[in-house]
Amino acid sequence: MGALAHNLEGALSPRLEEELQRLQPVDYRLAALLIVGGGGEPHQIAYATNQFCEMTGYEGPDLVGHPVDWLSGPDTDPVALSDFQAALNSEEAIELDMLAYTKAGVSFWGHLQVQPVQRSDGETEGFAIYLTHAKKTRASYLSEVWQKIEDAWSDDRRDAE
Repeated sequence: MGALAHNLEGALSPRLEEELQRLQPVDYRLAALLIVGGGGEPHQIAYATNQFCEMTGYEGPDLVGHPVDWLSGPDTDPVALSDFQAALNSEEAIELDMLAYTKAGVSFWGHLQVQPVQRSDGETEGFAIYLTHAKKTRASYLSEVWQKIEDAWSDDRRDAE
């Protein structure tokens, strides 16, 4: 089973605790999923499914109670990381691809889907973060970057004329 947090700074809401208790018996059937407590920074991981642990090489105790910066590494796009953090801070949903790292330091393209977990009154209590392998590759990323450079260079040349 995944790892469940019991001693996080700032207790989880009763609703999140209830949801986590309901997830445990079916953990083996779930996708790579993190439940992150809401409110305050850094946002702490409250639950990680087995699929998530297998995909990233982390064990539950490596994750639970820690901030969600576990994915970043030396070649992670700072803009993607900033967009991810901004979505958490503004309590908004986001989908993005970013270069992530396993515990062993092996990079992989991850597709993140972040969904706020909200009460019926609209108050955000936390986040569900789904992780899958992205279809993006290092070559396609570099191709996109190169295209942006070429576009910017063309725009600068047109402005100079």
